[in-house]
Amino acid sequence: MFILSNYNQKAPFKVSKSNNLDVIESQVDNLAFFSIERNSPVQFFCTKHNTFGAFSRDELIPAKYFTVETIFEKEAMQKDDATHLYNNLITDFGDDKSKERVAKRSLVSYLPNESITFNIENQLIPPFDREAESPKDAYSVDLMFDKDVIDRFEAMRVDINDLSDFVRSIYTPDQKRNMLILDCIFKMLSERTIGERLLRKYRFFYSSIKDDLIKGKLPALLRDKYVIVFYVVLLIVSGFEINLEQIPRFLLTQDKVVAFLKMIGCTINKMDKCDWKISQKIRSQLKNRRECEN
Repeated sequence: MFILSNYNQKAPFKVSKSNNLDVIESQVDNLAFFSIERNSPVQFFCTKHNTFGAFSRDELIPAKYFTVETIFEKEAMQKDDATHLYNNLITDFGDDKSKERVAKRSLVSYLPNESITFNIENQLIPPFDREAESPKDAYSVDLMFDKDVIDRFEAMRVDINDLSDFVRSIYTPDQKRNMLILDCIFKMLSERTIGERLLRKYRFFYSSIKDDLIKGKLPALLRDKYVIVFYVVLLIVSGFEINLEQIPRFLLTQDKVVAFLKMIGCTINKMDKCDWKISQKIRSQLKNRRECEN
């Protein structure tokens, strides 16, 4: 039984599994809807009763909570006359941001019958080197952020007292840039609402994400993506090996944290140590992604 929020369509969902997490997808006309099982501080149950009268506890049915997101417009993006008129109007009289959006749209086109397959890993995994032979070589901070953002982190001075307690506990001077990135993302993920004041030291980073915020919050899918980026950078500064208990959960269940770590190629041993080790499975995944890209 599922409880859905942010969704009012009647079309049924396709339910699948990814790393032991439930994934639901649906298509309504030209819109695709998507959600991955999320952690909640409370347990949800449903009952067949439609009143608030008394009922037996045995009648309760466990339910999972999903926040549904519209993640892709699948309709063929063929320009009609109205679109041409609109684009011309924006090009001639629109502001800079509107012109930029029109320019980006003009670079993207889809065939009318093109089939798009959604893959939760492709949605969440940050950019990586598809020619790499192992996760250790595949992931680089320089691939995960725009160059101007990287340069701003590089140029910053570090005041150890301004860092979050977690980053302060693992801080090493030779990893200054990556430590600042961790501090920025840690502060962002530790609060439910994100504002310029929260990231006052990192205003340049806030500027890069503010257009993605909804009422001051990151959409669920984007938040999960930043959690994974945080884990990747944390593994890099930790020498590609860290105890599971040392990894911040950001209100996620341990099962979901482990699923995210495995998604980026980590192995968890019996001592709860997380390690990026090259395995046949990981090598095969990287090879398949390179082939899909080509």
